This record gives sequence, structure tokens and C-alpha cells, in this order.
Amino acid sequence: MIRSLFVVLTLLFFIACSSSSQLSSISPDKTNRIELKGTKASSLDPWQIAVIATGPAKSQTFKLEIFQSELDQKTVQFAWNSDSVVIITITDQENIIHHFTIMFNTDDIVLTEN
Repeated sequence: MIRSLFVVLTLLFFIACSSSSQLSSISPDKTNRIELKGTKASSLDPWQIAVIATGPAKSQTFKLEIFQSELDQKTVQFAWNSDSVVIITITDQENIIHHFTIMFNTDDIVLTEN
């Protein structure tokens, strides 16, 4: 009885644990910055990710939701195609790869999923 109660309490503890993660990348010319701030309410929930794109004159925040146990350098990669275009690659828990392109234009910042 005590052992089964311990197992249940341990499972509830792991389910209830919240997580947070933060990753960033800067363009080669250092004028644009991408920051990912992720939070996860429990181990069963998806990551709620704020993608903050900051350029010289503007900042824009985009929201993503990804199921993954960890949000780190193994599951997220940044590839700058130029000083104003970055591709963010995120691998989810089913090994599906998601590609997001952020373009820094003179008047706005755009995110598209490829």
C-alpha cells in the first residue's frame, strides 16, 4: 500500500514539474537576434515557445507550440542564410522536423513555416 502510494506521488511529481528553456542566435553581422523562450507546464504538455526576433529598428514576437521532452541545442538549430534570413529547425518528440524561416525586412519581420 505504501509502495503504491509512493509510486503515485512520484508520478504526480514528475507530471507536475514545469520546465523552461532559452536559446538564442545572432546574425553574422550582429544586427539581428533570435531568442527562443520556452515554457512547459508539465512533462505531458507541449512547449509554449515565444520566438523573439529583434532587428535594428523593430522587434516581433511569434508563438509556437511543439511537443518535445527537451528544448535544447540538440532539438533546435539556427542557420543564417544571410544577415537578414534565418532558418530555425526544431525536431519534435516524434522526430518530425519543423522548419521556420524568419526574414528581417526594412519595415517588418516575417515568420513562415516551410
